[in-house]
Amino acid sequence: MTMTASNVRIDKTADSGSVWVAPTGTALPTDATAALDAGFTCVGYLLKGGVTNHNDRTSNNIVADGGDIVAVASSDDTDSYEFTMIETNATSQKLIRGNGNVSGTTLLIVKHNSKELDHYALVIERKSNGKSRRITAADAQCTARGDIQYQDEDATAYPCTLTCFPDENGDKSIEYIETESDESSSSSSAG
Repeated sequence: MTMTASNVRIDKTADSGSVWVAPTGTALPTDATAALDAGFTCVGYLLKGGVTNHNDRTSNNIVADGGDIVAVASSDDTDSYEFTMIETNATSQKLIRGNGNVSGTTLLIVKHNSKELDHYALVIERKSNGKSRRITAADAQCTARGDIQYQDEDATAYPCTLTCFPDENGDKSIEYIETESDESSSSSSAG
């Protein structure tokens, strides 16, 4: 395989938005460019820095008498996406507070409480050199929220970490990446 400079990616927000959510069970796209199901809603603008994918796997060495490592057992595997929303809208608020805690259209009423947060289908859209990267997850939930500051100098920002749960095939998320090479038709599982 030869090196291809055009396959070096600087992924930016897609023109239509970067993070999209829908009720679980909504049909997920199975390629990088097909139109999204009408059930998906964009969370709005994200803070500079985009989306960070955390792939955390905990492994434990199995050590035999005498000190040799004879096996490695995985005990924990997490696939999550972290980003900070800077648009105050019903979708961003529902994602971090729960569907039942947000009401209204021109006046949002947002309740802060400890109720369990909703699960969503997730699509992340990025572009680089006109080529698409799409990440999908059938089941994701906001599992961490950051501090929200209300101040004169910056946009009000809503940090959010979405943790992905396995689908019926055991995949937590799936990436579809357009490239310049012959491998562009294959997809890779990210979980």
